[in-house]
Amino acid sequence: MLVCGRGLFGQSYTYLYRFAASDVGGSSTITSQLRYDIRPHSRTESMFPGQTSSERWRSLITSGYVMGGHKSTLTRGIDLAEDWDINFIDPTDPSRTYWGNLYIDRETGSVSRSGYPDRLSTGPQAGQSLLTSNNLIAMGDDHSLWYDADGTLSRYSFGSGGSLINDYTWTSFSGGAWNGLTLASKLNLFIGYEQSNLYFLEGDSTVYRFSLSGVLENTYQVVLDGELSGRTLGDLVDGKIDGYTYLGWDAGPIVAGIDISSVPESSSFPAFFGVSVVVVTVASRRKRVRNA
Repeated sequence: MLVCGRGLFGQSYTYLYRFAASDVGGSSTITSQLRYDIRPHSRTESMFPGQTSSERWRSLITSGYVMGGHKSTLTRGIDLAEDWDINFIDPTDPSRTYWGNLYIDRETGSVSRSGYPDRLSTGPQAGQSLLTSNNLIAMGDDHSLWYDADGTLSRYSFGSGGSLINDYTWTSFSGGAWNGLTLASKLNLFIGYEQSNLYFLEGDSTVYRFSLSGVLENTYQVVLDGELSGRTLGDLVDGKIDGYTYLGWDAGPIVAGIDISSVPESSSFPAFFGVSVVVVTVASRRKRVRNA
């Protein structure tokens, strides 16, 4: 069970949260939150001049320049977090793709656009844009995940020129309550992909975790408490909690302490709430280092 609570913080930066859900056997082991008080990628300072940290986060996420940031109408939740990175372009610089870890203040990372393009080069989604395509349903660890016209999934390298890695053939789930049901019939409940796992949220609190082969791995409940008592993960994913924006799934939900319901008009935008998170067992991974 995943347990989350909310706290009010005064800050000049912006809180972002990575937390992990160990759903194995209904474990209730509690670990520390992963909360980062950071400003967005340094490139956003020239892209969105004169804005506060929270304004620039909001402007970036809603800009149309983030890979995976254009939420698919096919799914319930956005998943723009590629592992724990956000990848984006600056339209004034066609040579680079920018990327930033969510836990590093004023990240400076960038790579060649030719190696990390914003369009795919091969397979069933060849030519599709990572910035705008409705078929892009999630970003993952150096990958992107796509829903194909034949009701299957395909997975692409983020890097390697945007080439196809896997073109899956299954169309129906295996195991559990969804056994035999089609991916097409449940895609509207999809909320994220990471580390070869697919995550779906049914109702407000029931999470189904499937493998990339469509085999059920676990089903578990997510409960919010503290000042969020009575609210649900569904409320969070659906954007119904003021001051919180769901960005996707890593080893658990990634949440920004901002509200993107409207784009800021001035640098006087008020400070935002943060999220105090208590979670079950953390899964630890090391991020690959990208070279220019």
